[in-house]
Amino acid sequence: MTRTQLAIAYLAAGNYPAASYHFKKIKLAEPKNGIANLGMAVIMRQQKQPDLALKYFKVAIRSSAINNTSIRYYYLDFLCSKNISEEIIKLRKEKERSGLNCQNISKVK
Repeated sequence: MTRTQLAIAYLAAGNYPAASYHFKKIKLAEPKNGIANLGMAVIMRQQKQPDLALKYFKVAIRSSAINNTSIRYYYLDFLCSKNISEEIIKLRKEKERSGLNCQNISKVK
């Protein structure tokens, strides 16, 4: 089992300290690793640390390893829930053609 798989398994089990430990080890070797940054964003969101979650989401969302629509929806949901308007505007400009916004994000989940 790789460190990434281990971190994801801990995250799925709700063992945030262990997941965080492994995601941080991954980030030491690869600071822009999308999966590790997404994992940390999820942990920070669960632990009610939106500033840190946003920091990790910003790196994760730009990663080619996880650059897909589901992650963008999850990110926008986070931004809308915290009313982080400047980031919502940036993301909305990127996704203007999709019609994705805070009003319809709940319908996507």
